[in-house]
Amino acid sequence: MKRRCYNLAKVGVEGSNPFARSNFPNQKRQSADAGSGRRVPPSGIREIIRMKRVEYLEKNELARKFTFSPAVITQGGRTIWLSGQIALRDEAGKDIAGQFEPQVRTIFSLIDKTLKKAGGALADLVTMTVYVTDPRHLDQFAALRGEFFANENYPASTFIAVSSLPFPGVIIEIQGIAVINET
Repeated sequence: MKRRCYNLAKVGVEGSNPFARSNFPNQKRQSADAGSGRRVPPSGIREIIRMKRVEYLEKNELARKFTFSPAVITQGGRTIWLSGQIALRDEAGKDIAGQFEPQVRTIFSLIDKTLKKAGGALADLVTMTVYVTDPRHLDQFAALRGEFFANENYPASTFIAVSSLPFPGVIIEIQGIAVINET
């Protein structure tokens, strides 16, 4: 079974949406462009809705336990490629070097802030790559990630153990890709 989520955003004006033709197949412009064959929304509709569609494939027992989706299928929207995010200090400036949970919470908060600048949110993350220096953190990471993603709509994910990360005290780095509504 596939789970579907739909996010809607008003965008564009009559004729400016590249998908408008397929949305209104039987309507033709009734103005000066009548002979052009262009299809437009019915008279009186000036704005159209552009949709981002996201489908989460059904999770097996392992995916539910470790809070990830086997695959996330998207259509439409804008793709945001996020650089790897690390944290040595929390947002209040407190040193969190070598502390797993505070680093995870700070990184998710920073990713959310970055996505908000682009018009999205953490919930728009569709895949993530997680690098850790100790694979024994997997269970703890899964529990923390579960707090940040509602309705079990988790990103597809890869969890990789590495010997070290860029700076002493960094024990986790998260990189991701998000799909947000077009504006």
